[in-house]
Amino acid sequence: MILPRSGAGLPAWRRQVATWLMGALRLGIAWLGAHTPLYALTGGAVSAALPAFVRWSAAGALVVGALLFAWSRTVLIGFALLALGLVTYMYAWEKSGFVRDPLVLRTVVIMLVLTVGEMLVRRVQKKVYG
Repeated sequence: MILPRSGAGLPAWRRQVATWLMGALRLGIAWLGAHTPLYALTGGAVSAALPAFVRWSAAGALVVGALLFAWSRTVLIGFALLALGLVTYMYAWEKSGFVRDPLVLRTVVIMLVLTVGEMLVRRVQKKVYG
């Protein structure tokens, strides 16, 4: 049995299922990694460690980055914004005198793997399907 090389024969909703599932996965990972730093930057434990402009800029980068990270065409931009927000949070966390949180670095690594995977999938699809 020969497998089809494209999803051209599938209904439109079935062609979008994988895209939506991966988007939901990326949004979930971004939310799990960013909700605690977002709370801490906007009024939690580390809010006094940074000026208000830097805190709110980092919080905005986390929110916008999470939304852009979920969309397949803007994964790289979303990853960059999320990483910027998380690094700012880690700086404020350590400046406040707390011990480094390894979960944030693990989140960045997981998001990097998802970003590279999405870019490789797009490159392979472009070569295979034209």
